[in-house]
Amino acid sequence: MASFLLGVPDSFDYENLNVTEHGGWEDGAYVQDSWRATNKLTVNFGLRYDVTLLPIYGTPGSRGPDTNYIGDEDFDKGVYIVADLPPACNPATGIGAPCIPGGVLPSHVIVTPYKNHSIIRNTYDNLGPRLGLAYRLSPNTVIRAGAGKFFDNWAAAAQNAQNYQASWPSVAASLGTNLDYPTSANPLPTVSWSNPPNAVLVGGVLLPAPTPFNQAEWFVDPRLQNAYSEQWNFGVQQGLGRSTVLEADYVGQHSSRLDVGDLANTAVTPGPGDISLRQPYSYMNPTYYDKSTGRASYNAFDFKLRRTVSAGLSYIVSYTWSKVINLGCDGFFATEGCSVQDPYNLNGSRSVAGFDVPQMLSASWTYDLPFGKGKSYASGNKALNALIGGWALNGIYTIRSGEPFTVMTSGDIANTGNGGSERANIVGPAISANQTWQQYFNTSSFQSPAAYTFGNSGRNAYRLSHAGNWDMSIFRNFRIPMSEATRLEFRAEFFNAFNYAVLGGCLDNTVGDPNFGTATCTRNTERELQFALKFYF
Repeated sequence: MASFLLGVPDSFDYENLNVTEHGGWEDGAYVQDSWRATNKLTVNFGLRYDVTLLPIYGTPGSRGPDTNYIGDEDFDKGVYIVADLPPACNPATGIGAPCIPGGVLPSHVIVTPYKNHSIIRNTYDNLGPRLGLAYRLSPNTVIRAGAGKFFDNWAAAAQNAQNYQASWPSVAASLGTNLDYPTSANPLPTVSWSNPPNAVLVGGVLLPAPTPFNQAEWFVDPRLQNAYSEQWNFGVQQGLGRSTVLEADYVGQHSSRLDVGDLANTAVTPGPGDISLRQPYSYMNPTYYDKSTGRASYNAFDFKLRRTVSAGLSYIVSYTWSKVINLGCDGFFATEGCSVQDPYNLNGSRSVAGFDVPQMLSASWTYDLPFGKGKSYASGNKALNALIGGWALNGIYTIRSGEPFTVMTSGDIANTGNGGSERANIVGPAISANQTWQQYFNTSSFQSPAAYTFGNSGRNAYRLSHAGNWDMSIFRNFRIPMSEATRLEFRAEFFNAFNYAVLGGCLDNTVGDPNFGTATCTRNTERELQFALKFYF
């Protein structure tokens, strides 16, 4: 409240530009063959190569807001890389941003060595082999296996090229974070709401700051690489009679080079005082940064029983027992915008993913009721046959484990400049036996960590309750004597047919919040009924 009344912002986001990109594309080539080794064994193998040429942000030489006179920070080497060198600033002749103050690059600032003004390097090692096997053990039994390496070539390629859009020495876009944190060098706030970027105007000409290291932006590692996934599976299919197949599979996956977007150059260790004294580069502000350091794994056992239509009945029953583990937290770019507690110990955030669902059972069916003309239970009465015939029942039933969640705290308790990304301390049993929406977990079991420390509770260490759902429908077909294909269909559909409420939605998981521990909405929708008439011709 005091900061608000004084007009002292904690952060800001300013943008006034057109986004122009050019030069990006993806090329791929592959070879593939199938070989019938014996009358029982078939082998499929191949090799694919992809190359992604990342687009380049901005128009070279432009003085407009889409200029490529911009730069990117490299937090592995502590330097700032500019895509091209603009002229020296000269307010007297009207030369303003983008320009170089004094005409000489500041310390730790370099020009990209690439002639096409690119900063992010392309990836040239995207080589993906494939192998598949199918073996007929008996007339009713087939064994299948496969493995391959797959690259996510274009994921966020356009986004990464514009991460550092209009950064120094341009001023058309800028971010600011942790502006209201006193340091020994600046014990009082130096940023006002009226000019958050501290823009410099000389004679009506807008100039960039003397150095690029006080700005904040979504910078990206110049050595960013395309993510890839290594996948494998092994399974057995067994025929049971003419219409039923039983299948059991193991499925595995390991993903690497996933994008992790976090705050970089924060203090290496928690502690009191000026965070710049504990940063790797004291002259660089903490700012957002994308790197290819994420990893994930998935292992699952899948069971499926499938019956094609026989005697009017078809169904699929499937069960999955699985586990997903990753680093950081979850979402687009794996962890972008979701800071980990300690970015210098990414492995310390290794845990089940926020979308991990260990067990899931799903059953779906369709059944043409055996009543009416031509069915097992026909009546000699035409009127009765017309009333009871032509009906079909359908349904989907699912029940699954709940997703994990983390209990957090607010504020920069560790004093690392990492913002509100700390986990709480746990001092007792987390999950209560009598779970209600007013107290979804034991709030008394969690506390804020002591000053200048990290929380000791785990990432995604707690789990929402299981979720179940029934969807059902009933259909009735009426023949219309216009042609063989003409009919009228009536359908009544019931979503969440039994109106079962799954608690745990809108969960407040932050210690100190007024509604800490409450789940004020459900994770599913209420029962919905739908009626329809459909005319086929």
